[in-house]
Amino acid sequence: MSWILLALLNPLLHGWANIIDAYLSSRLFTKLTALTFFTAFTNVLFLPVVFLFARPELPSLNLLPAIIAISCIEVLYLYPYYKALQRGDTSIIASLFAVGKVFVPIFAYFIVGEVLTVTQYLGFFVIIACSALLSFERSAKFKMNASFYYMLICSALLSIEVVLYKYIFNDTNWSTGFVWPVIFSFMLVVLLLLIPTYRRDVVTHMSVFRKNFRLFALEEFLTFGGVAASTYVVSFIPVTLEQSIGSFQPIFILAYALLFKRFFPNVFREEINTQSLIKKGFLFLLMIIGVLLVVGIGN
Repeated sequence: MSWILLALLNPLLHGWANIIDAYLSSRLFTKLTALTFFTAFTNVLFLPVVFLFARPELPSLNLLPAIIAISCIEVLYLYPYYKALQRGDTSIIASLFAVGKVFVPIFAYFIVGEVLTVTQYLGFFVIIACSALLSFERSAKFKMNASFYYMLICSALLSIEVVLYKYIFNDTNWSTGFVWPVIFSFMLVVLLLLIPTYRRDVVTHMSVFRKNFRLFALEEFLTFGGVAASTYVVSFIPVTLEQSIGSFQPIFILAYALLFKRFFPNVFREEINTQSLIKKGFLFLLMIIGVLLVVGIGN
């Protein structure tokens, strides 16, 4: 079970990345199209790190459709993700990533032939139910807010992506399967510059990007590390097990807010009053139980 420690790097690093993403999308960028471009651009700068430890190869032609699909998802998921971050607490938005996990066992079954036990299905249901409850607004009377629907789209796309990664890793090594989607996603956002409105948004926000490049670099370093850890674990264990560990992400975010919000009040957008903490703590506890059902039973 040593893989669990490695898998925990994903929510640990992505927790900080989510906090920075919330700051970037809510306070610095008025156009999310520009933020999407700069995210992909900064992410590709970290690719040389992979070459220090591995030697990626040219992918086989039969893997190109999956690689291109992952590359498109890497760009498409960012818009609903940033929109959701503009509307709610970062820890709640992060917990809504778990909503898409309901699709993971379905896609994994049809694409890579993975089968879950009844107990694991129960664990996933607990995770999804808690994530949905976290998105309820107090005044909405059982009506889900916009963040839920944005994250439903986002998490569904990422569920397809992680299963496609597993499909690729069944046919090639980790470095090859990891590097090429990053390269293709960068090529995609460069091609989008051919669209006049998109190009104008990027040019308009270029000064903001240069001024905050260090923050961008930190965010993308964390994201790059989280995705690298996640995909590496997926390369040798069932995808559903790795994905369940990602549900710890909102717990890390809430912990970061409790520890550091008083020092950086403009960065954290968390509600940490007593009532909110009781609600979040109870639902997070249930999510942990769901994760333990998925990971611990039968392993």
